[in-house]
Amino acid sequence: MAFPFYLTLRELFPRASLVLCGRNWISSLYPSGVFEEIVTLDRAKNLSQTKLNELKNQKIDLAFTLSPSFRSALLLYQIQSEYRIGYPGQFRKLLLRLPPKMGGRRIPAYNNTEHRALSYLRLLTPWFDNSMTGEDYLQLFRGPLKNKNLVSLSAETISIKPKSLVICPGSVAESKIWPIDYVLQIIQIALAKDSPFKNVVLVGSKIEAPFASYLIDTLEPALQKRVQNLTTKTDLSQLVDIIEKSSAVLANDSGISHLTSLTTTGLVSFQGMGRKEETLPLNARKIVHHAHLPCSPCMKKKCPRTDKPLECLTSILPAQVWESLKEISR
Repeated sequence: MAFPFYLTLRELFPRASLVLCGRNWISSLYPSGVFEEIVTLDRAKNLSQTKLNELKNQKIDLAFTLSPSFRSALLLYQIQSEYRIGYPGQFRKLLLRLPPKMGGRRIPAYNNTEHRALSYLRLLTPWFDNSMTGEDYLQLFRGPLKNKNLVSLSAETISIKPKSLVICPGSVAESKIWPIDYVLQIIQIALAKDSPFKNVVLVGSKIEAPFASYLIDTLEPALQKRVQNLTTKTDLSQLVDIIEKSSAVLANDSGISHLTSLTTTGLVSFQGMGRKEETLPLNARKIVHHAHLPCSPCMKKKCPRTDKPLECLTSILPAQVWESLKEISR
């Protein structure tokens, strides 16, 4: 979701020296030709004093935080940039210093009814070309056109077999996870004789690893041989490459669903607890299932309902999802 911001930043400041700062696993994925320097945080999400001093000495003119966290705003304050730009919240307003109105344009307030990628772009509003809006820049720089120019910490690629269905069975929040036994049914159908898929690839982080183990252990031995378990074995750039080579992706509301936006591969996903207007994947080829319940979006990591827990996901049946996968596959 940050890619349109990165590319617009370079477009607006063609002669500037740009520095990207973030956690190691996130900052390994960015469009080439945009940043002169990549700075990674340590495990405590901090910068060393040496690196802080280096950034201070660079006398940074503009510093942006896309994260809504207090810690990210504090980092901008610590490096003493002239302007510290982000959305207020989490008691961080005093740490930020927005630029004055330029060309009649100010940074608007955060709007959770529009896509987060567009909200990131709004932070650049004072510098927009007079003929352009945030929506214009989003359309200009969204999509897979940049996917061949990703930078990874690892140059190693991972092979997958043709006609593979990529599945990410987990997510960071319990209330975003489609029932694992439904996923099992999809795998069994996908590996049947009349399926457009020939193989299944399971991907994700250590969060997804137990789900992957359960799925493989539950399958009959003949089907296990056609399932490739790559959970915890890839970085983000490798995942983009795997997705690009696959026939379709099935993923929960997760980071991997957003990675599909950098490829030409179709996505089938789900939206329950989150606001689809704010975080729907930018992928142009997607089918997102939504139960449209009165309790959605609840924005809760754990479903608060006791009568029908996770109805927003359990009511979406494998037969519906399978039809979507057949429609979106290539």
